[in-house]
Parts: sequence; structure tokens; C-alpha cells
Amino acid sequence: MLITTLPVINDAEKTGKLQDGTPYRLGDSLAGIAYPPGSAKPDISTAEKLKAALLSAKRIAFSDPARGATVGIHFMKVIESLGIKDQVLRKSTVAKDGVETMRLVLEEKFDIGVTQVSEILQASPEAVAGPFPKEFELATTYALWHRENISPAAKAFAALLTSPASRTKLEANGIRPAR
Repeated sequence: MLITTLPVINDAEKTGKLQDGTPYRLGDSLAGIAYPPGSAKPDISTAEKLKAALLSAKRIAFSDPARGATVGIHFMKVIESLGIKDQVLRKSTVAKDGVETMRLVLEEKFDIGVTQVSEILQASPEAVAGPFPKEFELATTYALWHRENISPAAKAFAALLTSPASRTKLEANGIRPAR
């Protein structure tokens, strides 16, 4: 049994590293925006509103693209696409990861933090501004893979992970359920 991203599973099946099994989509982890609770929640519902929020922020934190941070890499593309890369980078701090990004938002009151919505929720549910607008959505799909001939206990575990109750729990923790 394996839980990882769907592209990793698909690649492993194509190369024969995973055989005689089935993947089950669990859900998508979305990239999003955090803000310090108690301050005005930024409107990031459209590309233009996201741009305005980023330009009006005094301090922004995001995870280090040089360390392979998926959201940090994506954020660099977003600010480039919005035409505000230089302005945003001048007031940004690159954090080592999403945990550090959230520390900067919650303890040092950075105006905006950019990380996975699930990481924002874990740190402070009140800090979620929301996911990126649809045109800039970044969703990482996670899946469960298991062989067809697994033990009854493993089958029960797989059934639990793909059950409606688990879908509800995943959603409460920032994972968009598989459709």
C-alpha cells in the first residue's frame, strides 16, 4: 500500500515499478494565502484582487523555491504572470517551508503568507484567506495505491481511507475531496 501524489503513482505504473494494483484518488492539496487573524482578510477571489492584495501588503512570506517548495515555485510564476514580481520580491521573505511561513504570519504579523491551505489550517484555521483564484489554482492530487491481492486488514484500511467519513476529515483539514 502506498499514499503519494497521483503523478508519482502513474509514472511508477508506466515503468513497471508498481504492478497489479489500483490507484484511488484521495483529494487535492491546494495552494493558498494566509493572513494574520485580527487583521482585514484580503480578497483574493480574482486575479486582479489577488494582485491588489499583494501590492498593498507590506510584508509577504513564502516557501523557498530554491529548496523545491512547490508553492514557492508556483508563487514565483503567479507574480510574474501578474506583472508584479519585482514589487512583491522587494517586500518578501523567503521561508524554509510552510511551517516557517506560518510562523512569520502568526508571530511576526506578516500581511500575507503563501503555502498549502492544509498547512494554514494546521497552524490557525482563522488565518485562511483562501486558495488562489481559479486561474492560478495549484492542486496537488494525492492517491492511495494498493495491489489487488492484499490482506483483509489492508483492504479494511483502504476502505476506511476512501470512505465518506475520511473524505469529510480530509476536507476539514484542507484537502479538496476527490470528485
